[in-house]
Amino acid sequence: MKKSNQQQQRIAIKLLIIVIIGGILFCKFTDILILALQTQICITSEPLNDFTKKWKDPPLPITIDAYLFSIDNPEEFSNGRERAKLREFGPYSYRLEIHKDIIGFENDEKIVTFFDVQKFYFRNLESPGRLNDRINVLNFPAYALANMVRNMIASLPFSFGLNPLAFSFVSFLYLLHGESMLIKQNLTAGELLNGYPFTILDTIDRLAGPLRLFGIELPDTGMPENKFGFLWTKNGTRNGPYQTYTGQDGTDILRMVTFKGQTLLPFYDNDQCNALNGTESSTFGLNVHSDQKYYVFTHDLCRSLDFVYEKSVWINGLFTYRFGPARDAFAPPSKKPFNRCFCQRMDNENLCDGLFDISRCLNGAPLAYSFPHFLFANSEIRNNVENMQPSEKRHKAYIDVDPITGTPFNGADKIQINALLEPIPYLNGFSNVRSTILPLLWLQKSAKIDNKLTNELRLALYPIYLIYFIIYLLFFGSLALFTLHIARWSYQSYKEQTTNVIDPDIQKNPPSRSDSTEPIISAATAAAAAATTSGMNI
Repeated sequence: MKKSNQQQQRIAIKLLIIVIIGGILFCKFTDILILALQTQICITSEPLNDFTKKWKDPPLPITIDAYLFSIDNPEEFSNGRERAKLREFGPYSYRLEIHKDIIGFENDEKIVTFFDVQKFYFRNLESPGRLNDRINVLNFPAYALANMVRNMIASLPFSFGLNPLAFSFVSFLYLLHGESMLIKQNLTAGELLNGYPFTILDTIDRLAGPLRLFGIELPDTGMPENKFGFLWTKNGTRNGPYQTYTGQDGTDILRMVTFKGQTLLPFYDNDQCNALNGTESSTFGLNVHSDQKYYVFTHDLCRSLDFVYEKSVWINGLFTYRFGPARDAFAPPSKKPFNRCFCQRMDNENLCDGLFDISRCLNGAPLAYSFPHFLFANSEIRNNVENMQPSEKRHKAYIDVDPITGTPFNGADKIQINALLEPIPYLNGFSNVRSTILPLLWLQKSAKIDNKLTNELRLALYPIYLIYFIIYLLFFGSLALFTLHIARWSYQSYKEQTTNVIDPDIQKNPPSRSDSTEPIISAATAAAAAATTSGMNI
């Protein structure tokens, strides 16, 4: 029995060692894996590693779908008699190419400086919308220019007296160039997206020539070659420069350091809102957790946006976490105090509920972002116009990322661009319109891994999944065997003790005849048996 116990102990010790090893691997496998991945998932200089090549020129096919809003009652809306009755056109589908133009490295290659360059190409065969569709839209460049003039006059002394004179001159210029109407009718979708000449800027450039001799520069209109178009102003432009960490030597991969040479944005009155939180949107970083909030800096939004976990999904056989922008991302200060510095309309917080005014980072251009069809926005904003039909399924943005590498596998970024429209007194054609947050268009940028990239990722990730599964089986399997062995050994020990051990009290004090009748009967039975055995007759 002693030999058997020793054998059982040896088995238990071996199983316990396996359990401990499996437990350490199970708990520390992710940390070990991240340490190994840090040498591969990082931005490097020459020679470029595989991650850097795919980051510079993303292999995922990316599309931009533009949905335009046409005003079906242009005259009634311009005169202030009716709300804008909107009709959605599109989508107009474009292929998007993104290229990172690396400028250089700093701090022993821990920081990389680069520009983000985007180019759009119309997908003629795949696009449901046609570029020759006729649309009635806000004459936004004319309105934005007039709004800029109004703001300039407001900053001068005796501005009230200057308004009639200044806007009489602006009205003359608009009439001369055919820009005297608030709503531009029968504009094609191609002109609105790809750009059309705004000739009044050519005249203003000529008139401003003498001012430049005295060092007076007019504000940048943000219209390259004096053309206006929602994709034209972005097509081929170099956004940045960005500075981010490279991920080398344990730094957080692609976490923001500076934007345009500044560690803080200059647009808001609070450092929290001006902070460059999170990454530059190419990744969430290594080892993504479902219980954490992640920030992504977007130059179009002029701020960092927070993303929260929604659910786990499988994409082409690959496990991912789905994140989406928080529902309160554009909430007013009363619902989200952090957003106080983003809200410029403190007199009516409802106009900050679901709307983000970006005019401060666009040289005063009266634009605001929201989710498409004013999803999650206050009803006061949505009821400014007619025919808004928000739907989470259709209009909510999302991104599916690999939990290990933080790399996006699938996603759709959805944002709506709105004009902050107010009447401009003394300007013909712009003075009677009602104050309105007017949707102009919404954009969906989407990407999904194709079969080729899926196969490459499987080759890279499936061995990791297999190792993790083996460690999982090792730990929980050995723990189960150890538990069963201990239970079986304990049961066998208990059984042996109850069958083999005699009560010591009985050995020390054997019962007398007078103690019980049972011993007498037993003795008699034994005597009879002995007599029978020896052949004696009774």
